[in-house]
Amino acid sequence: MGKSLEKCTISWNDMYALFTASPPYTAIHHAFNEKWTLTDHLLGTSLDRLNVLLWTKTKDAHKKPPRNMPKRIARPGVDDRPSSSSPEVQGSVMDVMQFLRMQAESGRNAKMYHREEKA
Repeated sequence: MGKSLEKCTISWNDMYALFTASPPYTAIHHAFNEKWTLTDHLLGTSLDRLNVLLWTKTKDAHKKPPRNMPKRIARPGVDDRPSSSSPEVQGSVMDVMQFLRMQAESGRNAKMYHREEKA
């Protein structure tokens, strides 16, 4: 039983799995992870920690207050500036009736709330 994107017969759960578990080096994975793989993130964190470790051995680190602390390596999609407002949630706007119609078509509501009694 295959899924067909041509007829839009993919379920919400399958679509969620497609986007969240896409393999590295695929277009979907790169779109959601700003072209950084897990290895890239780990290397960036390692370099940040190494820079701080090296900085702790300098005279600047031992001054009161410490100064010239190394900056983090820039990461895509991360703003280093402190924000005064709450983070924005990205998404699309959908009419409530359209959402309920799509949810009913997927049958997800029935699966979640309908419990079959065992004989």
